[in-house]
Amino acid sequence: MSEEEGPPQKQPILLFPLQLPRTKRISFHNIIQTATIQTKEILAQTSAFRDELYQACEDGHNATVISSCESYFPLLFGLIESVEHNPNLHLNVPLQFSWSSPFVEKAVSKPFVSYVYRHEVIMVALAYGIAHYNRAAEILSQTSVASFDEESKKVVIYLKTAAGIFEYIHVNELGRWIDIPPDRPPELNLNVLRALQEYAAMGAQSVTMKKGLSTGISLGILAKLAVQNWRQSERFEVALKSTSKNYKETLPRPLRKFLPVNTALSKSTAFRYMAQDAFANAKYGLASSYAIVSVTALKKMKKRPISQTLLKSFGKEIDDSIFYIEHIHRKLWGQNEHVYFERNLPEEQLQILEPKSVVTITMWIPPSAAYRLV
Repeated sequence: MSEEEGPPQKQPILLFPLQLPRTKRISFHNIIQTATIQTKEILAQTSAFRDELYQACEDGHNATVISSCESYFPLLFGLIESVEHNPNLHLNVPLQFSWSSPFVEKAVSKPFVSYVYRHEVIMVALAYGIAHYNRAAEILSQTSVASFDEESKKVVIYLKTAAGIFEYIHVNELGRWIDIPPDRPPELNLNVLRALQEYAAMGAQSVTMKKGLSTGISLGILAKLAVQNWRQSERFEVALKSTSKNYKETLPRPLRKFLPVNTALSKSTAFRYMAQDAFANAKYGLASSYAIVSVTALKKMKKRPISQTLLKSFGKEIDDSIFYIEHIHRKLWGQNEHVYFERNLPEEQLQILEPKSVVTITMWIPPSAAYRLV
């Protein structure tokens, strides 16, 4: 099927902006007893850099969150080094770390409070990863057709970095938190962090696929990449919903509305690519069957009205994708129905192509401690 026979190929990219975690100010220099002016100044500087991160999260300015995290990390690791290896340090009052979850509706969110330094590292790294992901979403939203090839490089870099940060958290930090409370926010669950990593990688893969459409990448490869995206979107939705029995009340409403749309469109896109690949290989009944499933997935999405937030952010992207999927269905189903007369198979009898990823995430290595108090 040539491009002249219909609209151009369409690869949807839906990067939904995530909330940043929020915290409260901490004055380390007033909480930790110090024997020298120099030590107090170091702790005051640590407090000041953390205050910058606090304000950046409150303002929702992703670029500032990134720079604030990069300034605070060496001092935070210095603080932990000092506390863990210096039994002579004493506290004037208990040192609490209070963070609000980005995956809980603000109206019902209660800060999760702990006395564990690992909690602080995890949440600062989470803010760092989400800010990278959100920067990718910001850049993509401002990208035109003419500037896509160049700007998409930045988008992929931010997404691969975000995926690497999320991987660092669940591989290196979460497991080191001994006796983590069972009643904890979503981001302190291993499956959520893994799903976040995959979701960021999915965004990078979607961008790569869109670029691949103009470079002649095969439909078979595109289909496998799309199946990977579909599976990752499913796991992201399941992970966020599984952390609470009352997820309909706790998940932020815009995110809760986005998840099933993203999963349905990802599934529909995967079956559309498989349909095109089957048709290109003269498997007309199989192509028609895949195409039927692709529009069936859209019908499930259409049962619920798309929220105004999604329409504002992704309305054209979603509409264009639906238009192209329905065009492919009409074309392939129609040709099989009127020309080739091969049998259509139900979804449960269709073979799903093996998922494939071409994205290598960027490993994040935390900076060294800036100091060690003695």
